[in-house]
Amino acid sequence: MTWEISLWVGVGLLSPTEGSPPTHVECTNPVAAWAGAIEVVGRDIAVDSEGNVLSTGYFTRTIDFDPTDSVDERSPIGDADMFVTKLRSDGSYAWTRTVGGTDVVSGAGVVTMIDGSILIAGSFNETVDFDPGEGVDERTTEEGFFRAYVLTLLADGTYGWTITFADGVGDTFGSRVARGPDETILITGAFTGELDFDPGTPVDTHTSTGSRDIFVTKLLPDGSYAWTQTFGGGRFDQGSGIAADPDGNVLVTGTFRGSADFDPSKGVDIHVAVGPFGENVFVTK
Repeated sequence: MTWEISLWVGVGLLSPTEGSPPTHVECTNPVAAWAGAIEVVGRDIAVDSEGNVLSTGYFTRTIDFDPTDSVDERSPIGDADMFVTKLRSDGSYAWTRTVGGTDVVSGAGVVTMIDGSILIAGSFNETVDFDPGEGVDERTTEEGFFRAYVLTLLADGTYGWTITFADGVGDTFGSRVARGPDETILITGAFTGELDFDPGTPVDTHTSTGSRDIFVTKLLPDGSYAWTQTFGGGRFDQGSGIAADPDGNVLVTGTFRGSADFDPSKGVDIHVAVGPFGENVFVTK
């Protein structure tokens, strides 16, 4: 089942794929930042069971993440680094963790689990150390492509684990992450090319039909792979939000252009975007 809503979209100074920034591009999935224009960008926020507030995004210059009179200053390693900041329920500062590498790593979505652990989803390229502590958990993309990731921190900010997925010839941009009713992990975003979404030994290959297609990936609570569904059309399609209902059904929202088939199975559910810019919003269950 898919519904459509007409949408006007704006522009920004961010580019997800180009090596150098254009004057402006459509800001559908900003994972790469122009350091000359932007210092810090918040992308998502979550609240845990105790009322603590988690936010994530990326930064390109030295930033003091402590909003009080104290200082917790961080400098990016690459062109843009990911951050996740925790504030206590009374608004006092708890901590910030940052992850960087040789180029770009962006935090795009954050969610908390029942045990207080924190999941961050986003994208990266080149080489990144995902352990924000003294340890090292280094991952490298192929041929400079972007890859999606899910990073887990414990409630106190110590490192848990990272899953990176969708290897192959093309890009994967993680946009949002959600918790299922059974503590499963759901990620959505966009991808290009022919990619294997299973980070383990088996292969689960999906091929985009347009310049970008939508993906929905499910991981089990321990990070092991469950499944991926992909859908879209011949143009630019993007998954931007995801949630699960109490029965475990998955709902995804985002934007699409042109004609897109929203049924990821052998069935067909075609919708055609309308409006002055030819980009519409969708909700798919």
